[in-house]
Amino acid sequence: MGQYIRAIPLGASAAVLFSLLVALTITPYFGYRLLKVKQSESDEKEEQQSHKERGEDSPFVVRYRCLLAPFVRSAILRWFFYLGLVILLLLSLALVATRSVQIGLTPLLDRNLFAVKVELPATATLTESLGVASDLNRQLRQLPEVRAVTLYAGLTPPMIYPPETLTAPTDKAPRDLTLHVSLVPDSSVTARATRSAGRWLNSLAAGWRLTRPLAI
Repeated sequence: MGQYIRAIPLGASAAVLFSLLVALTITPYFGYRLLKVKQSESDEKEEQQSHKERGEDSPFVVRYRCLLAPFVRSAILRWFFYLGLVILLLLSLALVATRSVQIGLTPLLDRNLFAVKVELPATATLTESLGVASDLNRQLRQLPEVRAVTLYAGLTPPMIYPPETLTAPTDKAPRDLTLHVSLVPDSSVTARATRSAGRWLNSLAAGWRLTRPLAI
């Protein structure tokens, strides 16, 4: 469950940091640029008087003003800042386009395991289902990326995705088969093995006259 829970605190922390960054930089700048108010002499005197009463600013306030002052005074620096924001936005979109960052409802499972579901014709018996499962097992074990195969014929297989709960197997129709294929622990061959096994299994579906293509 780690790969599912880890995204919650990381995403919340990143959102808070970016929100704080926007609140301390972009919001004050646009407030200064868009909410312009003409100050009178009395307002300037009151501001000077309040500044004297407060005393000297803290080191954090001094650094904060030094950081924003160049962008407020110089139009060139502001346009460079805008350009930098646009570049960062394009780079973030490029991460999604190049699939460097995966987007989905749930992250990928960090296990080298996938399920193959086979549905034989309605008239198939349990003996015929076991024969088809044995053929699939024998053919799959010939692939170098496959480490083990577990067969479930006429039974409900356990879930391989979280939540992983140990449930008692229940009876299903004899024509329903499920194979859990375990791959070798090598991330470089996992995706390639899944694609090759899927193409190979679907090519066998026509020969066995299955009611549906094999689903992985």
